[in-house]
Amino acid sequence: MNFKKISISSSMKNVGKISFGTILGQLISIISLPIFTRLYGVEVIGYFALFNATAIIVKSFSDLGLTNAIMIEESEESAGKTYKVVSTVSLIISSIVGVCVYTFSEVFFGTVDINNIFVAVTITILIFTSQQIQLCYTWLNRRKQYDVLMKNPIINNTIASVLGLILGLIGFLEYGYYISIMVGQIFTIVHMKRFLPKGFFCFDTRHYLQSFKKHKNFLTYQMPSNIFLQIKGQLPILLISIFFGSKILGYYSVSMRVLGMPITLLANSLGKVFFQRVSELNRKGEQVGEFTLLSLEKAMKISFIPIVMMLSLGDLVTALLFGEDYIVSGNILRVMTLYGFFLFLSMSVNGVAIVIDKQKYLLVSGFFQILGISSGVWLGAKIFNDIYFSLLGLSMTFIIIQIVYFCAIFKVSNIKIKRYLLPLLKAILVIFVIYFVIRSVLLFLGIVDTY
Repeated sequence: MNFKKISISSSMKNVGKISFGTILGQLISIISLPIFTRLYGVEVIGYFALFNATAIIVKSFSDLGLTNAIMIEESEESAGKTYKVVSTVSLIISSIVGVCVYTFSEVFFGTVDINNIFVAVTITILIFTSQQIQLCYTWLNRRKQYDVLMKNPIINNTIASVLGLILGLIGFLEYGYYISIMVGQIFTIVHMKRFLPKGFFCFDTRHYLQSFKKHKNFLTYQMPSNIFLQIKGQLPILLISIFFGSKILGYYSVSMRVLGMPITLLANSLGKVFFQRVSELNRKGEQVGEFTLLSLEKAMKISFIPIVMMLSLGDLVTALLFGEDYIVSGNILRVMTLYGFFLFLSMSVNGVAIVIDKQKYLLVSGFFQILGISSGVWLGAKIFNDIYFSLLGLSMTFIIIQIVYFCAIFKVSNIKIKRYLLPLLKAILVIFVIYFVIRSVLLFLGIVDTY
């Protein structure tokens, strides 16, 4: 009992700190998103989704899988060396990819009606700044500097929103949206870098050899796992762009921004604190399985209300926020809600496989999810020519593999699988019962015409 109270209570206080800043930042983002969709248009949103998806995939290997190694370094000096090694490698890979994007832009971005040099520079900056933000987050999380982390979403979203609004109003509509987001990320890095080791880069080859040898499991398992994880996450964007075009991609991007709000608001905060806490427990030689299960059950309860509301009212809220033209986004949001529920759970216990040295589980899980997602979207596009069928196939594949993955995690953690499955099934059942009741009332009142 003491373990439960002390661990969860301490963790939730830290979650609260991070969540407070995240909520304020997301409120700014929520207010600006309807303005940006009207100001810049759905196609610009779709193009950025494509650029960002490319950057995220490259970011998955631009650190060689070593970012999370910072958390488990025993000394501050070793952690600092690893940080600089990863920063240098990330810059080199980002630059190489930028050159390749420009050289082969007609092959990969031929349908994008934007200057090739701007596309290449944008993707390069997005890769490097995203990796730096992740590195800084990891370092500050290790140091438990949650007050610093709390301010990041506010800084990022404020700069991006204000600058994006100014650039849009003065008519800089072709590039303004992209520039505002990049500047927001740069300001976020500047804010965090004050609390990190001086310097970005490492020029001593011995440090590279030491890091690669010491953390070979991260290179062998974590990096491929990260690649599979991010390809899995961004693959829908790439496939939707190919099969359905940039306009539908824009609608999908808007719906996923809405779906991602509770994940950004809460799950990321839960996951960051969980990773720090579970790493600490592991370093002390304590069992992490029980704490993981408790954290997962807590995440089910926290995510319950937003998931039910999006499943029941997603189409109405989207039409209200963005206009009737975005009804496609509302329908996509409802189709993807259960996917969002399982993603929330996964993000809330982020890093557990790393801590228990089972990175290969992430690798296998990612591989099968890529196969399943590709098949689901392709079948929906080719057989039904319907975005909703494609996304339904994607969701079902993700859910099944997530359940199998956590069953494997709990099995090696000496936790009975039914202790995970029973609360999960109960949560899903209650979600659908309440959803059915709400939609029935809305149908009766004539507010909606379908379940």
